[in-house]
Amino acid sequence: MKFLYPQFLYALFTLIIPIIIHLFNFQRHKKVYFSNVSFLKEVKQSTQAKSNIKHLLILISRMLAITALVLAFAQPFFPVGKKAKNESNGTSSIFIDNSFSSENSNSEGTLSDIQREIAFQLLDELPKHVNHQLLSNKFEGSQQHLFPVTELNKHLEKVMLSANSQPLANIIKRQSSAFKGQPYSSYIISDFQKTQFNFEAIENDTLVNYTLIPISPGAIENLSVDSVWFVNPVHRINQEEEVHLRIKNTGTEDKESVQVNLQLDGVQKAFVNISVPAKSDFDTLIRFNTKSTGWHTGKISITDYPVVYDNEHYFTFHIREHIQVLEIYSDGRSSKIEKAFSFEPYFQYSKSRFDQLDLNQLKNQDLIIVNELANYSTGLIATLTQYVNDGGHLTLIPSSDTPPKSLNDLLGNLQIKKLGNLQEDTLRIKKINLGALLYRKVFSGKMENINLPTVYKNWDSRINSSSTPYLITANNQVILSEWKNLKGCVYLFSISLNEEFSNFSLHSIFLPTFYQMGFNSGVNTYSSLKIGENEIIPLLHTQNTNELIFHVQNDKFKTDLIPEVIPTSNGISIALHNGIQKAGNYNVTQNNELIAVLALNYDRIESSLEAYSAIDLQQKIDDLGLTNFQVLNSDINAFSTDFKQNEKGIELWRWFILFGLLFLAIEIVLIRYFKPSVL
Repeated sequence: MKFLYPQFLYALFTLIIPIIIHLFNFQRHKKVYFSNVSFLKEVKQSTQAKSNIKHLLILISRMLAITALVLAFAQPFFPVGKKAKNESNGTSSIFIDNSFSSENSNSEGTLSDIQREIAFQLLDELPKHVNHQLLSNKFEGSQQHLFPVTELNKHLEKVMLSANSQPLANIIKRQSSAFKGQPYSSYIISDFQKTQFNFEAIENDTLVNYTLIPISPGAIENLSVDSVWFVNPVHRINQEEEVHLRIKNTGTEDKESVQVNLQLDGVQKAFVNISVPAKSDFDTLIRFNTKSTGWHTGKISITDYPVVYDNEHYFTFHIREHIQVLEIYSDGRSSKIEKAFSFEPYFQYSKSRFDQLDLNQLKNQDLIIVNELANYSTGLIATLTQYVNDGGHLTLIPSSDTPPKSLNDLLGNLQIKKLGNLQEDTLRIKKINLGALLYRKVFSGKMENINLPTVYKNWDSRINSSSTPYLITANNQVILSEWKNLKGCVYLFSISLNEEFSNFSLHSIFLPTFYQMGFNSGVNTYSSLKIGENEIIPLLHTQNTNELIFHVQNDKFKTDLIPEVIPTSNGISIALHNGIQKAGNYNVTQNNELIAVLALNYDRIESSLEAYSAIDLQQKIDDLGLTNFQVLNSDINAFSTDFKQNEKGIELWRWFILFGLLFLAIEIVLIRYFKPSVL
């Protein structure tokens, strides 16, 4: 047995009062005159014994009555749950899980409706004289304030399904921040998906009593479009495209003859039928071609119930009209790069001597080729570093005349391994990395006994785990490598294009190498984004940088968002800051001119419907020793009763009130009707 208000037990010290009265009975004795005193002794003994019994019974009844009343005020109860009551004065926080997994249902209805009804009943049982918090997955600013129960009922009616999904650690931190270190009771109503509720990651706050209220899903079957991607990031007009996709089956049953649809620019383009085994993924692809340049929108979709938020996946891609290529050179450089790009009108090639270079024009280039510069100025090093960090593509070719000391300064800034000493071994290139992006679609058929370029001398460059080697000699010298750097990349040669170093510039591989560098620089870097992630999104080739007002629009959803604009050395980027909450394709416009199209998709973390049952939750908190956590498992009809019993236990104070009245009645009876024959 425990007490809700144990401080009242100090009132038991009042039991000393009837004891004192009993020991020091100052009642005056009456004189009784007897004509015959022969029986006086016998009468005295008889009345004294009866009087002692009466006084003792009255004392006991008074003490029991006081004890019963004191215990009633202390409100004793037999606890049902394991939770120990804190000193929160009844203030509470209720979290309702309104993520997309609550689209699921069980025998009582959809999980979202059940959670809402449970929350309404919970609010009815909370104390009305203090304020409480209502929290959902959106973590809105208004939810950080405490409100009376009547106000929270209105807020609860407005809670709708949300694209956000919060892990348990974030929920607990958010609740704690609202109460600023003060004790409170936390009630978490959720389906408790295993992907979201990681109990090992939480910090146990002993000032808080946590009650977990699981709403179990009826089934865990779900099929989702997990992801969509392009293997080839470069898109060209009238070129066959391959959109790859992954369909995920998180359920326990195999899915047969699932139709996967491709919609392109609002028109049904193609479909495939697939089968997905239980608890597995299935990757496939759909081929199509596009006959126009500009931005294109796509959607991959399936049909699956009851959870439907992950049945569609949006994507975008951009077909460039031209790719901007700039060559920076000094005297004595090879002219073969200029000749190569002049054959392909898709590239808008330009060149500039290093001492006549306008650094401001670099940010508008897709690919910059720095060809055999002997010296890099500090301004050029800083500009090229920022260009790459902002997403630019850079090709570096060392000088044939001087050691690459100045080039190494730039490589150091870019966190790329520096070139070493000059190696003068004549070796043939023995390996081309055909699986890497640069050469992935250059060759067809088997690569046997191919005549590869010969290297006569090169600057020492070894294989490094941070880079992708493309051309490798017999003694493991890397002639061409790719280095990723933040959003951009750097192609680094360890040879000059001068024929004293190699015959690479005369070889048939020379042209596709530089073409692929150019094609890859025209990549759309955001074919698909996740809602809820504060992505910094670069806008491709924004011309007007004076008017920095953009609109992110979707006519279907009647959405028009003005994002934050972030100027960079390589152009303009925007940040959405969770301003978009519905999946779809969104146009980015400036002065009614289309700048970009963004594909925003819901996070797939909730696609796995496997959840903790009430038994699993209890076992989990027992294993982790979370003594201030308890599980309340109840259906809608019995929730109020079960909640009262769980919170207050089996209440005994009414019984002690009755016992107190009973003992007072016994005292009255003893005083009124139990009298010795002689006083």
